Amino acid sequence: MSQESPPKQAPRKLQVLQSVQLTPHLQRLTLGGPALQGFPSPSNGAHIKLLLPQEGQALTLPTVGPKGLIWPPAQERPVVRTYTVRQFDAEQQKLVVDFVIHEEYGPASYWAQHAQIGDDVGLAGPGGPARFNPDADYFLLAGDLSALPALCTVLEALPANAVGTALIEIPTAEDQQPLQHPAGVNIVWLISATPSALLPQAVLDLPWPEGLVSATVAGETEAVVQIRKYLRINKKLNVNQCYAVPYWKYQLSEEAYHDERHRIMDEVLTPA
Repeated sequence: MSQESPPKQAPRKLQVLQSVQLTPHLQRLTLGGPALQGFPSPSNGAHIKLLLPQEGQALTLPTVGPKGLIWPPAQERPVVRTYTVRQFDAEQQKLVVDFVIHEEYGPASYWAQHAQIGDDVGLAGPGGPARFNPDADYFLLAGDLSALPALCTVLEALPANAVGTALIEIPTAEDQQPLQHPAGVNIVWLISATPSALLPQAVLDLPWPEGLVSATVAGETEAVVQIRKYLRINKKLNVNQCYAVPYWKYQLSEEAYHDERHRIMDEVLTPA
């Protein structure tokens, strides 16, 4: 079974503490509030579910019943989206989440752009599989802008003597940002307005290193699936060496993509 099953505990209700536009297509929100007490640490890079109010409505969260969560009526039901913990500060009780800003309408993107200090948001989680193998000799990271928060947490967690390559596909050169990473990890920015246009081939073109390789791959489905097949079949990486998780699918909402994403997640967590 996938580790991203729906939450069984009532989501926490948090508030927006700060909103900053990092790059043209990336908005950073800092969340907090009394309900954040007890949130597990460390959680950087973990998957979370954010529950967002429908446009023009107050946030109504589900409650816990004897058979699981009891959701409000459809017209009041919050929008649920999967995101990554960019940073959690247990001492200050602050949780940072980065949102990709789309030119076309998306409920989470719209909410993030228009969120005001004090706005409510629901939070469930964290969860998800391990994102890298710390015993590896070489670290390969590949992803698009949606994966950048997760990739950053991996880069920040690597040992100082780590060696590797991070391939990051972004829509514009202005979406580059300074990254904290070991000196031995090479950062390669791939600029493409079309999702998945450059990332898979960039992985295939990378000279294959010797020793134990840990791969962290995330982002748009077509790119992740193609890269995962190459790594698992051609390069013989096992499940403990290859975190390859699709975050979204081009031209599909999370609701429309839900079943396919969980099927792929189950495959990711199944040994080859």
